[in-house]
Amino acid sequence: MGDFRKKIKVASREPMLDYADFNLRIGRGIGDLHKIDVNTRFSEHVPLAIPIAGAAMEFDEHAMAIALAMAGGIGVIHRNNTPEQQLEEVQQVKKHEAFVIRDAKTITPDKTVAEAQEVMKRHENGHMSNLSLPVIESVSRKVVGMLTERDVDAVDDPKQTTVEQAMTKGDKLVTARYDISEKEAYDMMRHARVKKLLLLDQQGLYYGLVVKKDVLSRLHNPQAIRDSEGRLRVAAAIGSRDVRRVKLLDPWVDAFVVDQASFYTEADPSEVVKLFEHTKKDIVIGNFGTKEGVLDCMRIVDRAAGVKGGIGGGAACSTQETTGVGVPAPEAVLRIREAFKEVGRSVPVGGDGGVKIGRNIAQLLAMGADYAMCGYVFAGTTESAAPRAEGGGKEYRGMGSAGARQKRIELGIGDTRYPDRNGNGLVEGQTVRVERSGSASEVIEDLVRATKKSMDYTGARNIEDMHRKVGIELVRTRTQKPWQEQALMRRG
Repeated sequence: MGDFRKKIKVASREPMLDYADFNLRIGRGIGDLHKIDVNTRFSEHVPLAIPIAGAAMEFDEHAMAIALAMAGGIGVIHRNNTPEQQLEEVQQVKKHEAFVIRDAKTITPDKTVAEAQEVMKRHENGHMSNLSLPVIESVSRKVVGMLTERDVDAVDDPKQTTVEQAMTKGDKLVTARYDISEKEAYDMMRHARVKKLLLLDQQGLYYGLVVKKDVLSRLHNPQAIRDSEGRLRVAAAIGSRDVRRVKLLDPWVDAFVVDQASFYTEADPSEVVKLFEHTKKDIVIGNFGTKEGVLDCMRIVDRAAGVKGGIGGGAACSTQETTGVGVPAPEAVLRIREAFKEVGRSVPVGGDGGVKIGRNIAQLLAMGADYAMCGYVFAGTTESAAPRAEGGGKEYRGMGSAGARQKRIELGIGDTRYPDRNGNGLVEGQTVRVERSGSASEVIEDLVRATKKSMDYTGARNIEDMHRKVGIELVRTRTQKPWQEQALMRRG
């Protein structure tokens, strides 16, 4: 038999830390939140302007991901859907306010105005809206005109009038080189009094379209995180065996996030290694709860561009109650950092689970996280895809809940490794009703302000300071003993 008394003694020397167990040690305050820099990294090649990411749950679809990216964070489109549905959500983020629209709808000059109207309607979900169509010769790709709403309105018989007859052409066209800057594009459109700008490549052929309102938004939101083409950044959740999702999403996403309750298994690390055969994008692996898990898995998945820690600590997660296993996100992050110190290697770390207020983000940063993955705080926002709840508010459903698992079974993407008598996996989540909390931008602003204020009190000017300089102090509770405080001081 094992020495069970020894197990208890080893465990008691270093108790696990949750958010309620410690505060940050006060330092020499800065006194000006504008001097505090919260720029960080989501993964090795994906920067963030704020230390906040979506939690890869059902609330996190395109609207939420757009709001996060506009604020400087990043959304992680959940995988409780088909690969095609997930791709559609990712594409909506990428096409939102892109500086250059490369796949804008176009039309050839020989088509009728009536046919052009149908293209406009399909493109705008059945509404004419404010749409102009570049007119492009089908073979040469040469720009010959622009068909605007004003041009269409002036036509008496759309079925008998060609696009060439109705379009704006010649000297009235406003064009620019493909490499024009945002400021130059805006100034050109403002002086020409147009809302759209045609871009031409080095050969003078059609390259893409710039829309004035998108340029204005970009100029007014410099904190938004964008890729090299000026599109908002977005990540997507995958399973360790999701080869098809990776292939489908690879041209669009900035990073993949392996969505496993615990990544420390015999099969998952080896399966993820196979995914690198199909993508060069960053892959973030997790979740982890022990130093040993990180060390073992990182030896196998040596190309991992990020890790995330926390098991069973989410508001809609019941893993700890159901199985008796779990590690709070602050403790998991600390253990990940201990593993990195041992091997002399480091990648960005995300703390996943349990964030309800801004101080929790600061606590994760002090334990060594580069960002926090948030779900509960966003579930009630206007942009959240969570369904309405009876009696008001919205439903925040855990990915291990009976409802979420049943949806995966219905879509044919269920987990067959741990089946119960109904073919589902063990229920490790619940549905929580959350109050409506307004716009995501307001919630994000409050979280960032609170995080910066915590940093101000500790004297940390940036996240590196949070990692290196900020100490932690135990909050004595009825269940904590003096020896626990001594153990914590040894660690902190």
